[in-house]
Amino acid sequence: GHQAFRLSVASTTVSSAGTKFGFALTLSPVDMSVFREGSAWKVPLPNYRGKSLSQNDPYRVTLQNPTAKSFSFRIIFHVSLPRGVTGIATIIRNSSTSAPSGAHVQISKNWHTKPGWETLPYVHTWYSPVVMLDVPAMGQLSFELLLAYQYYEGLHSVSHAQLSLIGWGTNGLWEEVGLGSGGEAICYEPDGQHRRGLVTDVRPFLVCGMGSAAAGQCK
Repeated sequence: GHQAFRLSVASTTVSSAGTKFGFALTLSPVDMSVFREGSAWKVPLPNYRGKSLSQNDPYRVTLQNPTAKSFSFRIIFHVSLPRGVTGIATIIRNSSTSAPSGAHVQISKNWHTKPGWETLPYVHTWYSPVVMLDVPAMGQLSFELLLAYQYYEGLHSVSHAQLSLIGWGTNGLWEEVGLGSGGEAICYEPDGQHRRGLVTDVRPFLVCGMGSAAAGQCK
């Protein structure tokens, strides 16, 4: 057998039917469908909106390449209407040891809507971690994809993402850093398309919300 996570995996004869050219992507513990999204595979994930932000979402992913050449898997994992969208960190981990792999995950997300724009693509709340992983010829790669919300290993999670402006007003580049899932720690606009200042939004950390003391919610 092969180790849970390594790029130079041993050769295998494992292949699967039903996917183009025999390439396969399996995900557990949920059933899923794979769609073509440009030059990538799009994999919808459940949003588990009833779960607490203290509960993270782990998925075991297996990639199979039955061909005689190395293959680059481009995968867009996608969550529609996610909970805690302002702060979700996504990590590729070793399935056996839970150690972070260091593999890059690019995050894009949106929470903007605008009256009259409801039918336009990408105008709603969504979260997309994107990965690109090479699997050698006749190889198989298994790993854990972990979506971490408020906490990771007992510490507040930290995430950095591209924030879509579709539904906000006009196009441009905003980036957002989340500390936990309690709101935007900082949102900034590197290129200054819309604002004169670099920083567009900030939120304090571990403080009570406005008006919460009067409502008896902050103690």
